[in-house]
Amino acid sequence: MALPITIDRDCGVPIHRQIAEQLTELVERGVLGAGTRLPSTRALAASFGVSRGVAVAAYDLLFAAGVLRGRRGAGSYVQGLPSVRRTAGPMHGMPPPIDLRPGQSNLSRFPREAWRAAWRAAGHVLPRPAPPLGLPRLRAALAEYLERNRGLAMSRHEVIVTGGPSHSAELLVRAVCKTDDVIAVEDPAPWPLRAFAGALGPMVRPVPVWPDGLWLDLPAKARLVFTSPDGHDPLGTRMPLWRRRALLDWSRAADSVLVELGQEVPEHLEPVPSLLQLGDRAGAANAVAHIGSLRSLFGSALPLGYLVVPRRFVPRLEVVLTETVARPAPVPQEAAAELLQRGAVQRYRARLAELHALRLAAVRSGLEDLPVEVRGSVGAGTATVLLPPGITAGAVLERLRPKLVLDPMVFSGGEGLVLGCAHLDEATMRTAISLLGKAIAELTPVLSRAG
Repeated sequence: MALPITIDRDCGVPIHRQIAEQLTELVERGVLGAGTRLPSTRALAASFGVSRGVAVAAYDLLFAAGVLRGRRGAGSYVQGLPSVRRTAGPMHGMPPPIDLRPGQSNLSRFPREAWRAAWRAAGHVLPRPAPPLGLPRLRAALAEYLERNRGLAMSRHEVIVTGGPSHSAELLVRAVCKTDDVIAVEDPAPWPLRAFAGALGPMVRPVPVWPDGLWLDLPAKARLVFTSPDGHDPLGTRMPLWRRRALLDWSRAADSVLVELGQEVPEHLEPVPSLLQLGDRAGAANAVAHIGSLRSLFGSALPLGYLVVPRRFVPRLEVVLTETVARPAPVPQEAAAELLQRGAVQRYRARLAELHALRLAAVRSGLEDLPVEVRGSVGAGTATVLLPPGITAGAVLERLRPKLVLDPMVFSGGEGLVLGCAHLDEATMRTAISLLGKAIAELTPVLSRAG
Protein backbone atom coordinates (compact mmCIF):
# COMPACT_ATOMS: atom_id res chain seq x y z
CA MET A 1 0.00 0.00 0.00
CA ALA A 2 1.43 3.38 -1.04
CA LEU A 3 0.61 6.00 1.58
CA PRO A 4 0.45 9.70 0.53
CA ILE A 5 2.75 10.90 3.29
CA THR A 6 5.51 13.50 3.00
CA ILE A 7 8.41 13.57 5.44
CA ASP A 8 10.18 16.85 6.12
CA ARG A 9 13.61 16.00 7.48
CA ASP A 10 14.50 19.63 8.23
CA CYS A 11 11.45 20.85 10.16
CA GLY A 12 12.62 19.68 13.61
CA VAL A 13 9.54 17.51 14.26
CA PRO A 14 10.52 13.87 14.95
CA ILE A 15 9.79 11.70 11.93
CA HIS A 16 7.70 9.18 13.88
CA ARG A 17 5.42 12.04 14.96
CA GLN A 18 5.14 13.34 11.37
CA ILE A 19 4.07 9.88 10.18
CA ALA A 20 1.55 9.47 13.00
CA GLU A 21 -0.01 12.90 12.45
CA GLN A 22 -0.37 12.44 8.69
CA LEU A 23 -1.86 8.95 9.07
CA THR A 24 -4.40 10.39 11.53
CA GLU A 25 -5.30 13.07 8.98
CA LEU A 26 -5.78 10.41 6.28
CA VAL A 27 -8.20 8.56 8.55
CA GLU A 28 -10.14 11.72 9.39
CA ARG A 29 -10.44 12.62 5.69
CA GLY A 30 -11.73 9.14 4.90
CA VAL A 31 -8.76 8.20 2.72
CA LEU A 32 -8.14 5.28 5.07
CA GLY A 33 -11.44 3.75 6.11
CA ALA A 34 -12.30 1.69 9.18
CA GLY A 35 -10.84 -1.79 8.95
CA THR A 36 -8.07 -0.84 6.51
CA ARG A 37 -4.95 -2.85 7.21
CA LEU A 38 -1.80 -0.74 7.27
CA PRO A 39 1.65 -1.91 6.15
CA SER A 40 3.85 -3.70 8.66
CA THR A 41 6.36 -1.56 10.53
CA ARG A 42 9.13 -3.14 8.47
CA ALA A 43 7.40 -2.31 5.18
CA LEU A 44 6.53 1.21 6.36
CA ALA A 45 10.16 1.84 7.35
CA ALA A 46 11.43 0.60 3.99
CA SER A 47 8.98 2.74 2.01
CA PHE A 48 10.12 5.96 3.72
CA GLY A 49 13.80 5.09 4.14
CA VAL A 50 13.72 5.24 7.95
CA SER A 51 14.66 2.78 10.67
CA ARG A 52 12.09 0.25 11.86
CA GLY A 53 12.21 1.82 15.32
CA VAL A 54 10.81 5.05 13.83
CA ALA A 55 7.90 3.15 12.27
CA VAL A 56 7.21 1.27 15.52
CA ALA A 57 7.18 4.53 17.49
CA ALA A 58 4.71 6.06 14.99
CA TYR A 59 2.33 3.10 15.30
CA ASP A 60 2.63 3.19 19.11
CA LEU A 61 1.36 6.78 19.08
CA LEU A 62 -1.56 5.77 16.85
CA PHE A 63 -2.51 2.81 19.05
CA ALA A 64 -2.38 5.05 22.12
CA ALA A 65 -4.60 7.65 20.41
CA GLY A 66 -7.18 5.04 19.41
CA VAL A 67 -6.54 5.50 15.69
CA LEU A 68 -5.38 1.89 15.22
CA ARG A 69 -6.35 -1.45 16.68
CA GLY A 70 -4.76 -4.86 16.60
CA ARG A 71 -1.60 -6.36 17.99
CA ARG A 72 1.94 -5.95 16.80
CA GLY A 73 2.80 -9.00 14.72
CA ALA A 74 -0.87 -9.71 13.93
CA GLY A 75 -1.57 -6.67 11.79
CA SER A 76 -2.51 -3.04 12.43
CA TYR A 77 -5.97 -1.85 11.37
CA VAL A 78 -7.72 1.52 11.26
CA GLN A 79 -10.10 1.76 14.20
CA GLY A 80 -12.63 4.00 12.45
CA LEU A 81 -13.75 7.60 12.29
CA PRO A 82 -16.04 7.78 15.36
CA SER A 83 -13.25 6.64 17.68
CA VAL A 84 -10.74 8.98 16.09
CA ARG A 85 -13.00 12.00 16.39
CA ARG A 86 -13.84 11.28 20.01
CA THR A 87 -10.16 11.07 20.95
CA ALA A 88 -8.73 13.76 18.70
CA GLY A 89 -8.52 16.29 21.53
CA PRO A 90 -9.18 16.70 25.26
CA MET A 91 -12.77 16.04 26.29
CA HIS A 92 -14.90 19.06 27.11
CA GLY A 93 -14.38 20.04 30.73
CA MET A 94 -11.31 17.84 31.13
CA PRO A 95 -7.98 19.44 32.10
CA PRO A 96 -5.30 19.46 29.40
CA PRO A 97 -2.87 16.55 29.52
CA ILE A 98 0.38 16.86 31.44
CA ASP A 99 3.14 17.11 28.85
CA LEU A 100 6.11 15.01 29.99
CA ARG A 101 7.98 15.06 26.69
CA PRO A 102 11.70 15.91 26.95
CA GLY A 103 13.37 19.05 25.68
CA GLN A 104 11.36 21.69 27.58
CA SER A 105 12.86 24.46 29.70
CA ASN A 106 12.47 24.92 33.44
CA LEU A 107 11.30 28.49 33.98
CA SER A 108 11.47 28.47 37.79
CA ARG A 109 15.28 28.59 37.72
CA PHE A 110 15.59 30.49 34.47
CA PRO A 111 18.08 33.43 34.56
CA ARG A 112 15.41 35.99 33.70
CA GLU A 113 17.37 39.19 34.32
CA ALA A 114 20.43 38.01 32.41
CA TRP A 115 18.16 36.76 29.63
CA ARG A 116 16.42 40.14 29.24
CA ALA A 117 19.73 42.02 29.38
CA ALA A 118 21.28 39.77 26.73
CA TRP A 119 18.43 40.29 24.29
CA ARG A 120 18.39 44.04 24.93
CA ALA A 121 22.09 44.18 24.12
CA ALA A 122 21.60 42.04 21.02
CA GLY A 123 18.83 44.35 19.85
CA HIS A 124 21.19 47.34 19.82
CA VAL A 125 23.56 45.67 17.35
CA LEU A 126 23.00 46.65 13.74
CA PRO A 127 21.54 43.69 11.84
CA ARG A 128 24.02 42.05 9.53
CA PRO A 129 24.36 38.58 8.06
CA ALA A 130 26.34 36.17 10.18
CA PRO A 131 29.38 34.50 8.57
CA PRO A 132 28.77 30.85 7.60
CA LEU A 133 30.76 29.52 10.58
CA GLY A 134 28.96 31.82 13.03
CA LEU A 135 29.58 35.23 14.60
CA PRO A 136 33.26 35.52 15.60
CA ARG A 137 32.22 36.94 18.97
CA LEU A 138 30.07 33.91 19.78
CA ARG A 139 32.67 31.45 18.51
CA ALA A 140 35.28 33.03 20.77
CA ALA A 141 32.90 33.00 23.76
CA LEU A 142 32.08 29.34 23.16
CA ALA A 143 35.77 28.42 22.91
CA GLU A 144 36.48 30.15 26.24
CA TYR A 145 33.42 28.51 27.84
CA LEU A 146 34.50 25.06 26.67
CA GLU A 147 38.06 25.50 27.92
CA ARG A 148 37.06 26.87 31.34
CA ASN A 149 34.02 24.74 32.10
CA ARG A 150 34.48 21.58 30.07
CA GLY A 151 38.26 21.29 29.85
CA LEU A 152 38.15 21.14 26.04
CA ALA A 153 41.28 22.72 24.57
CA MET A 154 40.84 24.43 21.22
CA SER A 155 44.49 24.23 20.12
CA ARG A 156 43.76 21.90 17.18
CA HIS A 157 40.03 22.46 16.72
CA GLU A 158 37.57 25.15 15.66
CA VAL A 159 34.12 25.99 17.03
CA ILE A 160 31.27 26.35 14.53
CA VAL A 161 27.83 27.73 15.43
CA THR A 162 24.89 25.54 14.37
CA GLY A 163 21.14 25.27 14.86
CA GLY A 164 21.39 22.40 17.35
CA PRO A 165 22.58 18.77 17.61
CA SER A 166 20.70 17.48 14.55
CA HIS A 167 21.99 20.37 12.44
CA SER A 168 25.54 19.70 13.65
CA ALA A 169 25.24 16.01 12.81
CA GLU A 170 23.79 16.75 9.37
CA LEU A 171 26.64 19.14 8.58
CA LEU A 172 29.22 16.51 9.53
CA VAL A 173 27.58 13.90 7.33
CA ARG A 174 27.49 16.27 4.36
CA ALA A 175 31.09 17.38 4.87
CA VAL A 176 32.72 14.04 5.68
CA CYS A 177 30.67 11.17 4.22
CA LYS A 178 30.15 9.72 0.78
CA THR A 179 26.83 8.23 -0.30
CA ASP A 180 27.97 4.64 0.34
CA ASP A 181 29.52 5.33 3.76
CA VAL A 182 28.21 3.76 6.95
CA ILE A 183 27.28 5.80 10.03
CA ALA A 184 27.21 4.11 13.45
CA VAL A 185 24.71 5.50 15.97
CA GLU A 186 23.96 4.32 19.49
CA ASP A 187 20.85 2.18 19.95
CA PRO A 188 18.67 3.70 21.27
CA ALA A 189 19.68 6.79 19.34
CA PRO A 190 20.60 9.73 21.57
CA TRP A 191 17.35 11.62 22.07
CA PRO A 192 18.54 14.89 20.46
CA LEU A 193 19.50 12.89 17.32
CA ARG A 194 16.51 10.56 17.01
CA ALA A 195 14.96 12.42 14.05
CA PHE A 196 18.37 12.74 12.38
CA ALA A 197 19.12 9.02 12.79
CA GLY A 198 15.71 8.04 11.46
CA ALA A 199 16.10 10.29 8.43
CA LEU A 200 19.38 8.68 7.33
CA GLY A 201 17.71 5.30 6.86
CA PRO A 202 20.01 2.67 5.31
CA MET A 203 23.22 4.59 6.07
CA VAL A 204 22.73 4.06 9.81
CA ARG A 205 23.98 1.00 11.67
CA PRO A 206 22.52 0.87 15.21
CA VAL A 207 25.09 -0.15 17.84
CA PRO A 208 23.84 -1.33 21.26
CA VAL A 209 24.57 0.69 24.37
CA TRP A 210 25.87 -1.46 27.22
CA PRO A 211 25.82 -0.45 30.91
CA ASP A 212 29.28 1.09 30.44
CA GLY A 213 28.68 2.67 27.05
CA LEU A 214 28.83 1.97 23.34
CA TRP A 215 29.48 -1.63 22.27
CA LEU A 216 32.97 -1.84 20.76
CA ASP A 217 32.06 -4.34 18.03
CA LEU A 218 31.56 -1.55 15.50
CA PRO A 219 30.90 -1.73 11.74
CA ALA A 220 34.27 -2.00 10.01
CA LYS A 221 33.49 0.72 7.44
CA ALA A 222 31.83 3.24 9.75
CA ARG A 223 32.97 6.71 8.66
CA LEU A 224 31.27 8.48 11.57
CA VAL A 225 30.47 7.03 15.01
CA PHE A 226 28.03 9.02 17.18
CA THR A 227 28.39 8.32 20.89
CA SER A 228 27.56 9.88 24.28
CA PRO A 229 30.45 9.02 26.61
CA ASP A 230 29.54 11.50 29.36
CA GLY A 231 25.95 10.32 29.78
CA HIS A 232 23.69 8.70 27.21
CA ASP A 233 20.37 10.47 26.80
CA PRO A 234 18.02 8.86 27.73
CA LEU A 235 19.64 5.75 29.31
CA GLY A 236 22.21 7.64 31.38
CA THR A 237 25.07 5.19 30.76
CA ARG A 238 28.56 6.65 31.19
CA MET A 239 31.66 5.38 29.43
CA PRO A 240 34.69 4.52 31.61
CA LEU A 241 38.19 5.64 30.70
CA TRP A 242 39.37 2.25 29.40
CA ARG A 243 36.47 2.05 26.93
CA ARG A 244 37.08 5.59 25.69
CA ARG A 245 40.71 4.74 24.99
CA ALA A 246 39.73 1.50 23.24
CA LEU A 247 37.21 3.39 21.11
CA LEU A 248 39.83 5.97 20.17
CA ASP A 249 42.29 3.21 19.20
CA TRP A 250 39.61 1.61 17.02
CA SER A 251 38.81 4.91 15.28
CA ARG A 252 42.45 5.53 14.37
CA ALA A 253 42.84 2.01 12.96
CA ALA A 254 39.57 2.29 11.00
CA ASP A 255 40.16 5.88 9.80
CA SER A 256 36.84 6.79 11.38
CA VAL A 257 35.72 9.99 13.11
CA LEU A 258 34.23 9.76 16.60
CA VAL A 259 31.48 12.30 17.26
CA GLU A 260 30.85 12.75 20.97
CA LEU A 261 27.66 14.37 22.21
CA GLY A 262 28.45 16.56 25.19
CA GLN A 263 26.25 17.23 28.21
CA GLU A 264 25.79 20.91 29.06
CA VAL A 265 24.50 20.20 32.57
CA PRO A 266 27.27 18.73 34.75
CA GLU A 267 26.83 15.55 36.77
CA HIS A 268 28.60 15.50 40.12
CA LEU A 269 30.71 12.46 39.33
CA GLU A 270 34.42 11.82 39.14
CA PRO A 271 35.55 13.59 35.95
CA VAL A 272 36.74 11.46 33.05
CA PRO A 273 38.61 13.01 30.10
CA SER A 274 36.45 13.54 27.04
CA LEU A 275 37.21 11.82 23.75
CA LEU A 276 38.33 15.20 22.43
CA GLN A 277 40.84 15.58 25.29
CA LEU A 278 42.10 12.01 24.91
CA GLY A 279 42.50 12.46 21.17
CA ASP A 280 44.57 15.61 21.70
CA ARG A 281 46.84 13.87 24.21
CA ALA A 282 47.32 10.82 22.00
CA GLY A 283 48.07 12.81 18.86
CA ALA A 284 44.74 11.81 17.32
CA ALA A 285 43.02 15.19 17.24
CA ASN A 286 41.79 14.52 13.70
CA ALA A 287 39.78 11.52 14.92
CA VAL A 288 37.27 13.32 17.18
CA ALA A 289 34.51 15.94 16.82
CA HIS A 290 32.25 17.25 19.57
CA ILE A 291 28.59 18.34 19.49
CA GLY A 292 27.07 20.63 22.11
CA SER A 293 23.83 22.56 22.48
CA LEU A 294 22.69 25.76 24.14
CA ARG A 295 19.19 24.70 23.10
CA SER A 296 19.38 21.88 25.66
CA LEU A 297 19.61 24.56 28.37
CA PHE A 298 17.26 27.25 27.08
CA GLY A 299 14.88 25.26 24.88
CA SER A 300 13.46 26.57 21.62
CA ALA A 301 13.90 30.16 22.85
CA LEU A 302 17.60 29.88 21.96
CA PRO A 303 17.83 27.40 19.05
CA LEU A 304 21.61 27.23 18.86
CA GLY A 305 24.20 24.50 19.05
CA TYR A 306 27.88 24.23 18.33
CA LEU A 307 30.22 21.85 16.61
CA VAL A 308 33.88 21.43 17.56
CA VAL A 309 35.83 19.92 14.67
CA PRO A 310 39.43 19.29 13.64
CA ARG A 311 40.72 22.19 11.57
CA ARG A 312 41.04 20.02 8.47
CA PHE A 313 37.22 19.81 8.26
CA VAL A 314 36.62 23.57 8.44
CA PRO A 315 37.02 24.45 4.72
CA ARG A 316 34.55 21.78 3.63
CA LEU A 317 32.08 22.70 6.39
CA GLU A 318 32.27 26.35 5.36
CA VAL A 319 31.32 25.35 1.81
CA VAL A 320 28.40 23.26 3.09
CA LEU A 321 27.19 26.10 5.32
CA THR A 322 27.50 28.61 2.49
CA GLU A 323 25.35 26.41 0.28
CA THR A 324 22.58 25.95 2.84
CA VAL A 325 19.88 28.44 3.74
CA ALA A 326 19.26 26.91 7.18
CA ARG A 327 21.78 28.82 9.29
CA PRO A 328 21.29 30.37 12.73
CA ALA A 329 20.10 33.98 12.67
CA PRO A 330 22.57 36.65 13.87
CA VAL A 331 20.46 38.18 16.69
CA PRO A 332 20.17 34.95 18.75
CA GLN A 333 23.92 34.53 18.26
CA GLU A 334 24.53 38.00 19.71
CA ALA A 335 22.28 37.15 22.68
CA ALA A 336 24.07 33.85 23.26
CA ALA A 337 27.45 35.60 23.27
CA GLU A 338 26.13 38.04 25.91
CA LEU A 339 24.84 35.19 28.09
CA LEU A 340 28.17 33.38 27.92
CA GLN A 341 30.25 36.48 28.62
CA ARG A 342 28.04 37.46 31.58
CA GLY A 343 28.46 33.98 33.11
CA ALA A 344 24.69 33.31 32.95
CA VAL A 345 25.10 29.99 31.12
CA GLN A 346 27.53 28.69 33.72
CA ARG A 347 25.29 29.64 36.66
CA TYR A 348 22.19 28.17 35.00
CA ARG A 349 24.03 24.88 34.38
CA ALA A 350 24.71 24.53 38.11
CA ARG A 351 21.06 25.21 39.04
CA LEU A 352 19.79 22.67 36.54
CA ALA A 353 22.22 19.97 37.72
CA GLU A 354 20.71 20.08 41.21
CA LEU A 355 17.13 20.12 39.90
CA HIS A 356 17.66 17.28 37.41
CA ALA A 357 19.18 15.02 40.09
CA LEU A 358 16.24 15.64 42.45
CA ARG A 359 13.61 14.95 39.78
CA LEU A 360 15.29 11.77 38.57
CA ALA A 361 15.40 10.53 42.17
CA ALA A 362 11.68 11.33 42.52
CA VAL A 363 10.81 9.24 39.45
CA ARG A 364 12.83 6.30 40.78
CA SER A 365 11.20 6.56 44.19
CA GLY A 366 7.67 6.83 42.77
CA LEU A 367 8.03 3.70 40.62
CA GLU A 368 10.27 1.59 42.88
CA ASP A 369 7.56 -1.00 43.68
CA LEU A 370 6.83 -1.76 40.02
CA PRO A 371 8.57 -4.27 37.69
CA VAL A 372 10.33 -1.53 35.75
CA GLU A 373 13.86 -0.18 35.59
CA VAL A 374 14.29 3.59 35.77
CA ARG A 375 17.37 5.00 34.13
CA GLY A 376 18.11 8.57 33.31
CA SER A 377 20.45 11.35 32.39
CA VAL A 378 21.05 14.10 34.92
CA GLY A 379 22.80 16.04 32.18
CA ALA A 380 19.75 15.99 29.90
CA GLY A 381 17.05 16.08 32.57
CA THR A 382 15.36 12.93 31.27
CA ALA A 383 14.18 9.75 32.93
CA THR A 384 13.61 6.51 31.04
CA VAL A 385 11.20 3.86 32.29
CA LEU A 386 12.23 0.51 30.79
CA LEU A 387 9.21 -1.79 30.64
CA PRO A 388 9.28 -5.56 31.29
CA PRO A 389 8.69 -8.00 28.42
CA GLY A 390 4.98 -8.27 27.69
CA ILE A 391 4.12 -4.63 28.46
CA THR A 392 4.45 -2.35 25.45
CA ALA A 393 4.91 1.40 25.42
CA GLY A 394 1.74 1.64 23.33
CA ALA A 395 -0.31 -0.19 25.96
CA VAL A 396 0.85 2.17 28.71
CA LEU A 397 0.21 5.24 26.56
CA GLU A 398 -3.31 4.03 25.78
CA ARG A 399 -4.14 3.77 29.49
CA LEU A 400 -2.71 7.23 30.16
CA ARG A 401 -4.65 8.95 27.36
CA PRO A 402 -5.73 11.78 27.68
CA LYS A 403 -4.05 12.54 31.02
CA LEU A 404 -0.35 12.34 30.12
CA VAL A 405 1.73 12.92 26.99
CA LEU A 406 4.93 10.85 26.83
CA ASP A 407 7.43 9.77 24.20
CA PRO A 408 7.66 6.02 23.49
CA MET A 409 11.04 4.38 22.95
CA VAL A 410 11.59 1.16 21.01
CA PHE A 411 15.09 -0.24 20.60
CA SER A 412 16.98 -3.53 20.44
CA GLY A 413 16.92 -3.83 24.23
CA GLY A 414 13.14 -3.56 24.59
CA GLU A 415 10.58 -0.80 25.03
CA GLY A 416 10.24 2.13 27.37
CA LEU A 417 8.92 5.62 27.98
CA VAL A 418 11.03 8.77 28.04
CA LEU A 419 10.09 11.58 30.42
CA GLY A 420 11.32 15.14 30.57
CA CYS A 421 11.58 15.47 34.33
CA ALA A 422 12.75 19.04 34.86
CA HIS A 423 10.28 21.50 33.32
CA LEU A 424 7.25 20.81 35.55
CA ASP A 425 6.67 22.07 39.07
CA GLU A 426 7.06 19.56 41.89
CA ALA A 427 3.34 19.01 42.52
CA THR A 428 2.55 18.40 38.84
CA MET A 429 5.51 16.04 38.59
CA ARG A 430 4.22 14.00 41.56
CA THR A 431 0.79 13.75 39.92
CA ALA A 432 2.34 12.62 36.64
CA ILE A 433 4.47 9.94 38.32
CA SER A 434 1.42 8.67 40.22
CA LEU A 435 -0.63 8.40 37.02
CA LEU A 436 2.20 6.62 35.23
CA GLY A 437 2.69 4.20 38.11
CA LYS A 438 -1.02 3.39 38.22
CA ALA A 439 -1.11 2.65 34.47
CA ILE A 440 1.87 0.29 34.72
CA ALA A 441 0.43 -1.38 37.84
CA GLU A 442 -2.87 -2.05 36.00
CA LEU A 443 -0.96 -3.82 33.24
CA THR A 444 1.21 -5.86 35.60
CA PRO A 445 -1.54 -8.36 36.65
CA VAL A 446 -2.30 -8.87 32.95
CA LEU A 447 1.36 -9.67 32.43
CA SER A 448 1.34 -12.11 35.38
CA ARG A 449 -1.72 -13.98 34.08
CA ALA A 450 -0.20 -14.19 30.60
CA GLY A 451 2.96 -15.72 32.10
